[in-house]
Amino acid sequence: MCIRDSDGRWIDSAKPIVFAITSKRATPPGVTALVPTTDSSAYCKSLGSTSKAFGDYVVVSLAGKYEPSSKPCTLLDNLAPGCISLSGDVATFAKNYKVLINSALDLAAKQMLAEMPESDDGIDMEEVLDLYLELARTVLTSTESLGAGIDYRAGKLDVIVQMQALPGGAMAGWSSPAIDPKPLAAGMTGKGSLEMLFLGDINSLGPHYDAMMSRLLEIYPADMQEAVGEMMAGYKEAYGLMGPGMAMEGDIFSADGMRITARMMPKDPDALMTKFVDVLGHKSADTLGISAQDVQRTQGEESNTLDFGMAFDTKKMASWMGNFDSGSEVGNSVFQHLLPQEPVPVRATWSSDQLAISVGKSAKTNAANALAANSGSWSPQLQEALQQLDGCNPAVAYRIDYATMVRAGFEAMKGAMPDQRLPELPEGKAVNLTLFGGVQGNAWRFGTTLDLRGMIELFAALVPR
Repeated sequence: MCIRDSDGRWIDSAKPIVFAITSKRATPPGVTALVPTTDSSAYCKSLGSTSKAFGDYVVVSLAGKYEPSSKPCTLLDNLAPGCISLSGDVATFAKNYKVLINSALDLAAKQMLAEMPESDDGIDMEEVLDLYLELARTVLTSTESLGAGIDYRAGKLDVIVQMQALPGGAMAGWSSPAIDPKPLAAGMTGKGSLEMLFLGDINSLGPHYDAMMSRLLEIYPADMQEAVGEMMAGYKEAYGLMGPGMAMEGDIFSADGMRITARMMPKDPDALMTKFVDVLGHKSADTLGISAQDVQRTQGEESNTLDFGMAFDTKKMASWMGNFDSGSEVGNSVFQHLLPQEPVPVRATWSSDQLAISVGKSAKTNAANALAANSGSWSPQLQEALQQLDGCNPAVAYRIDYATMVRAGFEAMKGAMPDQRLPELPEGKAVNLTLFGGVQGNAWRFGTTLDLRGMIELFAALVPR
């Protein structure tokens, strides 16, 4: 039986069509369509005698045999909004197809490992793949249900995903009481090409962090594991001092160079900044080509400050990111023009429970203004993401304006490629991508909003003609 062979005039286009996939263990899945109609009897006649009408809907079996359930189906309850909505019983799926899923994952890993080039930096790529497989299996075996919504509106693509974790599973127990994000908006403008908000109690996530980092260390060579482990421990301690969250905005590339401002509410700002400088001074940071120079502290009556220059070793960065023993001339030249050759000024200023950090030529002024601000705002795109994350802790939301970033990046790269004609992008056009994720109770939420129309126009402008 095929829907396209039916009399389409009886289909009610004002209501959704539902496709259901059901299965029993070790049996092929059955696929059923529930078609909304304006006259179910007439539509059944156009399909044939094997179709069944239930009110205004007609059941059409596309694969396997349709058998009405003895219990009401709850998968359609609380569907995610969108022109396409998905809902699935992951726990039943993982149980029924456990052997098939494991075989498919192992086969995919072997294929990827065979095609993957050898790593020159000593990273064990087989361990990396094992880590991905372990993550996939953990998600499948720890998830009870999955819902997703896909929508397209005014040129923008929205995707929302929610996973309900199994109680007692590896994905349960990550959430803490909600945090009010409004105080972190103070000093923010929502006008940068990069914008981020993080909310979370890092200390309560300690056991999960330790388990992940311990597993992650195994991908590094034995002689690197101690150094990387020390760096990760330093990051954890710094994150634990950060307080309930961090807001950040700015531009990686701009006419005045790098410009970033962040706002936090740590319980002990002085301890946080001490640890922050220690992390930047770790040998692993130097290996990556980043270091803090000329660190100076000043204690005032109402606030304290810390100043230093953040230096970038472009040759080390080109070597590390290019995965070569030494940086290539082209890679090094690109980094020299994308990143400043002189140390970038960084100013941190704080009171008893407020901290502002700014990076760039106007770091001192921007940090002072951010600390003194009593109000601020995020971009409309980030505010929409925060509505989806209401009640979540931990939660994170990012916004990236690709058009502004690419345009400024091309401008910075002209010196590295003087003989090449780089694309000219129109001024003032923004192409935003927003990403967000969070946990509330045992519910994990993820989503993205992409200016799809703007992204297509951006790609078209980048293609040589």
